[in-house]
Amino acid sequence: MLQSFGFVGANAPASFPCTFPATTPVTESILEGSSAAPLVQAARFDGTNDHYEIAAPGPAGVADGTGFTWSRWVKMEGGDGALQSLLWVGTGAAHGLKIERLADNKIQAQWRTAAGVVIGTVVSTSTVTVASGWTHVMLDISGTSAVLRINFSDESNNTPGTAGDIDLTNKWTIARSDDSLNRNYFNGCMAEEWAADASLGLGDDDKAEQFYDSTLGRPRLLGTGGAGPSADVVVYLNQAFGSFHINLAGTDFTLTGAVDDCAGPGNYSPQHVPSAVFLNPINFDAAGDFLSSGGHGTSTDDMTLAFWFRRTTTGVQDILTSNFAGRWIVGFDASDRLFCMWADNSGGPQLRSRTVAGITDTNWHHVMAAWHNTASTGGAATMEHFLDGADVTNIIGNTIGANQFVPQGRGWDISISSVEIELAQLWADNIKYDLTVLANRQKFYNGGKVDLGADGSNPGAQPIVFINNPVASLGANLGSSGVNFTVNGDPTDAATSP
Repeated sequence: MLQSFGFVGANAPASFPCTFPATTPVTESILEGSSAAPLVQAARFDGTNDHYEIAAPGPAGVADGTGFTWSRWVKMEGGDGALQSLLWVGTGAAHGLKIERLADNKIQAQWRTAAGVVIGTVVSTSTVTVASGWTHVMLDISGTSAVLRINFSDESNNTPGTAGDIDLTNKWTIARSDDSLNRNYFNGCMAEEWAADASLGLGDDDKAEQFYDSTLGRPRLLGTGGAGPSADVVVYLNQAFGSFHINLAGTDFTLTGAVDDCAGPGNYSPQHVPSAVFLNPINFDAAGDFLSSGGHGTSTDDMTLAFWFRRTTTGVQDILTSNFAGRWIVGFDASDRLFCMWADNSGGPQLRSRTVAGITDTNWHHVMAAWHNTASTGGAATMEHFLDGADVTNIIGNTIGANQFVPQGRGWDISISSVEIELAQLWADNIKYDLTVLANRQKFYNGGKVDLGADGSNPGAQPIVFINNPVASLGANLGSSGVNFTVNGDPTDAATSP
C-alpha cells in the first residue's frame, strides 16, 4: 500500500556539506517504459497449421477454480466470416475454456466444468475483423459471468450457466481448437499473451488499466515474468516471434508450424498499478513538519534507498532524507540538481553523485540510490543513482577509504527542508542492490508505482526502514529495525500521489 507524505518547515541546515555551480535545468524526466521503450513484439500465425500447445495438465501452477483472467493483442489477417480459435483449454471437442472469434466476427468465451457443464458464456457486442487492425481483448471470469473488454470498452453480453470450477488443468492450445473435426486455426498476429487462474476484477477501469493504456491505446508493461498485474500469472508470452512460445511465467508451449515476424501494436506505456493497492496519499504542509528517529542498526558497507518525491518550490536547497548531521543525504542543491552522498562517522570522507541537469518541474519523481564500500576489503567505494528509472549517476567526489562505513546507528531525519516537500513509500535497507540490473530496479520502480508489500518485503526481504502509513500512524516504522519515528508538525492528506 503506497502512502505519500509531504513536509514543509524551516528546518534546513545553513549549508550542505558542499556547494555546486549553476547548470541548465531539465523539464522532463525519462520514464522507463515510456514512448522511448522498445516496440511490443509479435508473432504471425498462418491460419492453416501454426499453433502452440502445452499437454495436460497445462501450465505449471494452474488450478481449477471459479476465476480466470486473460489478455491478448490480436490482429486478424484473413478469414473474416469464419470461426477462428484464440485459446482452447481441453482435449478433443470437450473444453474447459474456449475463446474464439465467431463466424459473425464477434469474440466469444465459454467455460465449463470437467464434467462438461457450461458455467457461463460471454459474447462481445462489436466485431473484430481484418479492418480492425491491432485490437486488445481482455477477459475476466468470475463464477457464471465475465467481463469482456475490446480496446478497453466493456462489451460483456453474458449468459450465465451453472456454477462450478473451470476445467483449467487440461491441455492448452493457442491459435487452434483441439477438435479434430474442426481445427479453426487463427489467421493473424498476436502479442503480449497473458493468463492467470484468478479473477482480477477487470470490470473496474482502474484494474483494467494494468493491461491497456486507455488514454493512448497502447500496451502496458506487465512486469518481470508478467507478475505485475498478479502473482497468479501462469502464461506470459512476450518475446520475438522465434521465441514467442517461451512462457516467461513458467511452462513453455510447443510450437507446431513456423510462426513469422509481425510488426507489433506499438510502444509500451509504463506499468500501471491500481489505486486499490495504495492508501490515500498524505501531505505535511505546516511549518516544521518532518520525521525524526534514533538509529536503525549498526554501521554497514551497504545501503539501498528508494522513495517517491514531489517538490512544490525550486531554486532552493532541500534535504529530502538524511541521518545524523548529514552522514548520508539525498537532496537538492540551489541549482535544483538532485544529489546523493554518504560520509563516514567523522563526516569527513564522502562519496557523492549529482545529476548533471536540474529538475525544475513539480511532478512526482522516483529516486533510487545504492552504496557499497568495497574499500574495506581493498577495493573502491561505489554508488548508483537512478531517477525515474534512468541512470543519472555522476560521481563528483569519492574520498571514502578502508574501514569507513555508512553510520546507520546515528539518528535519522526525513525532510529537513525550508519549503514544502511531498514524499512517498520510503524504503531503506543495509543491502546493496545492483541498480544497473533492470530486474533489481523493477523491484521498486517499473515505469510507475510498485507495491512493495505491507512491510516492504516484496523486493526480497523486510528493510530496516519502511515509511508508508496513513497519517494516524505515520511515525510507525514498518521496517525491521524496531525504531519508530517522531512526527513533528501536523500532517494532512496530500492533494496528489505518484
